[in-house]
Amino acid sequence: IIGTNSTGCVSNIALSQVSVNATPTISVNSGSICLGNNFNIVPTGADTYTISGSAFSVSPPATTLYLVSGTGTNGCLASNTATSNLIVHALPTISIANGTLCYGNSYTLNPTGASNYIIAGGSPVVSPLTNTFYTISGTSSVGCASSNTATATLTVFSLPVVSVNNGTLCAGSVFSMMPSGAFTYTYSNGSSTVIPTTSTTYTVTGANINGCISSAVANATVYNLPIISVNSGSICVGNSFTIVPSGANTYTLSSGSAVVSPVTSSNYSVSGTSVEGCISSNTAISSVTVNSVPFVSINSGSICAGSIFTLVPSGSNTYTFINGTNTVSPVSNTSYSVIGTSSAGCVSSNTAVSTVTVISLPSLTVNSGTICAGETFILTASGAFTYLWSNSDTNPNTVVMPTTTTVYTLTGTNISGCSAFATTTVFTNALPIITISSSSPSVCFPNPVSFTASGATTYTWSHGFTTSSITFTPTSSNIYTVIGANANLCISSQTVAVTSLSVPLIVITGSNVVCSGQSTTLTATGANSYSWSTGNLTPTVILNPLVNTNYLVSGTNAIGCVSTTSFAINTLPLPTVSIAQSTNVACESNIITFTASGGTSYIWNTGASTSIINHTVSPGISQLTVTGSYNSGCSASAVANFTGLAAPMLLVTPSLITLCDKDSVMLSVSGASVYTWLHNNSNASSLYVVPLITSDYTVRGIGENGCESIAVATVKITDCTGLDEKVLATRIEVFPNPFLGKFNVVQSEYMSECKIEISDYLGRVVITVENIKMEEELDLSNYANGLYFIRISKGDQLIKSSKLIKH
Repeated sequence: IIGTNSTGCVSNIALSQVSVNATPTISVNSGSICLGNNFNIVPTGADTYTISGSAFSVSPPATTLYLVSGTGTNGCLASNTATSNLIVHALPTISIANGTLCYGNSYTLNPTGASNYIIAGGSPVVSPLTNTFYTISGTSSVGCASSNTATATLTVFSLPVVSVNNGTLCAGSVFSMMPSGAFTYTYSNGSSTVIPTTSTTYTVTGANINGCISSAVANATVYNLPIISVNSGSICVGNSFTIVPSGANTYTLSSGSAVVSPVTSSNYSVSGTSVEGCISSNTAISSVTVNSVPFVSINSGSICAGSIFTLVPSGSNTYTFINGTNTVSPVSNTSYSVIGTSSAGCVSSNTAVSTVTVISLPSLTVNSGTICAGETFILTASGAFTYLWSNSDTNPNTVVMPTTTTVYTLTGTNISGCSAFATTTVFTNALPIITISSSSPSVCFPNPVSFTASGATTYTWSHGFTTSSITFTPTSSNIYTVIGANANLCISSQTVAVTSLSVPLIVITGSNVVCSGQSTTLTATGANSYSWSTGNLTPTVILNPLVNTNYLVSGTNAIGCVSTTSFAINTLPLPTVSIAQSTNVACESNIITFTASGGTSYIWNTGASTSIINHTVSPGISQLTVTGSYNSGCSASAVANFTGLAAPMLLVTPSLITLCDKDSVMLSVSGASVYTWLHNNSNASSLYVVPLITSDYTVRGIGENGCESIAVATVKITDCTGLDEKVLATRIEVFPNPFLGKFNVVQSEYMSECKIEISDYLGRVVITVENIKMEEELDLSNYANGLYFIRISKGDQLIKSSKLIKH
């Protein structure tokens, strides 16, 4: 080294010895820590070190680079600066949402913010029976423990206590289940109304407002409809028939009574009701055959006394002779009565009478007497038509001149060919003294009179009788003579006068034509007192003939004479009226066609006078009555029964609503079983619509009984120009959406008069907030997950509507 001073003088050369020491090279460790932990920086390669952070144990809040320099033992600085890269891992922050579950269910805890979790209780799947909270910690993927412990509160909702009615019903009827204890219900058969054919058990599942469910069982006891049977049979005209149905407890008969008396073959319908009140599914028919009554006739005739007469009846199948057999041999004029029975067992309406006239053998009367010697005696015979004397004389009178007491024989034959024999002896004797006794000197024509002669042995009456006592019917007033002969044939005579009285001339007035079962009045005149074949004793009788009938009346005049006359009534048949109907069951407001037949004209209880009418059905059991008439004026009635089924009563909510342009609304319908929206043929019970113009939305509903009805919801669209401009300009935010349990509605100060309505997917409003604040928090934590709708309105104007989804 050479030095120069200030004056410019140069010094001597001095020598300096420099020792060069090695420069150290530093290295340092790097690493990573969890936030809040310490990290030791360990450098190497030097003797002493200097670190940019001033400490070798560090706990930085974030990833940091630390610079390390060093000095060797000889004081030399390190030739480099080492860098320690310390990575700081953030601690995870655990979060977990609160939750809800139904009693008896399980819930899965789902924390977030870490990679691994430690849950108090050990398992993320829990089944608390009461409201319970769970603490949760965690570690990140690099093993850092969470900076917090999260708490999840689980709210346990109780299950609804569901109950449902049981019921009894008749087969084919509707059973309505009416559950209680829950908010909504579902049915194992899909509907609350059923028509079971047999006794059935149905399960009803009810959900409360929190979505928790439980079940109940409804027992529907179904009683079978009775099946009716009824007897049929046959009767004779004028008889009655007893209808005996079976199969039910009580019965309804079309005849109104179990005992009927038809005049023609008829059918009677019978329905029945069981002990349980169930009406029979069928109508049994009792057929009653009405057999006609035979009219019997029989021959009459005449025979000679002692001969046989054969009775020959006709008009029936078998016959019963009342006072004899079919062969008779009467000794005097005799009447024989016979009745007949048809093949159907019906007894004749009349008794036929056969009159057998017995022609007496000529009652020969031959006089006897005493003659004086030398005198002639005229034998006078009577009682026959032709004669043959033993002396061969064929004259009724023969002159004899016996010399001694002589017996003469006579054969006499009457005009009918009947023969008799007589003998006579001629004596000389005194004449007999004849007397006549009479039953009455006066007699009513054609009644008989009786005479009895006495005082002789034989008698000959002037009008042909040859007995002492005679009975005959005089045709006019007259004098009658009897000739009597004693045992000695001495003859004398006697006379008697008879007066014949007139009988009354009876006339019957009244209608000779009547409808079967209706009454008519007959009046008899011409006598003083009367006796009808019906038993009446008045001149006027009221009759109710069921068939053509001949009525007799006997009349007695002031002198006691009686006569009889008859009056025939022709009984016209009643029409057999019936009603045919297009159906016996129809939905209300539908039309059933009824057609009457059996008559020529008709009157319905509705006032119609045609055979065919169309009737509009109302709900319930109804009937129509028609009266049918023949041209003869005879009429009868028939009844038609039918049932009207009620149409479902549809309820659409809302049925009328006003929306702003491009807003939406959920329309819901109830009251039926099956629905069809004509807007898009959807069969759902609700319809979500966003109409661009005012629109009508029509839905058709079909009930369990198959009947349908229509309902209409009207959605009006307005441009909302009537709102305050600040209201229209307001921006309303609804967030988050979807949400877990709570969400927020934020709006401007101009919306203070607005209202919020939250409704579920069925249209039921679950939350309403009036006069909302700038920011509202709404909590649906206690409601079931699913679709909800928010409507924000001011007065009658809809401001905003949208869907919400709760997870």
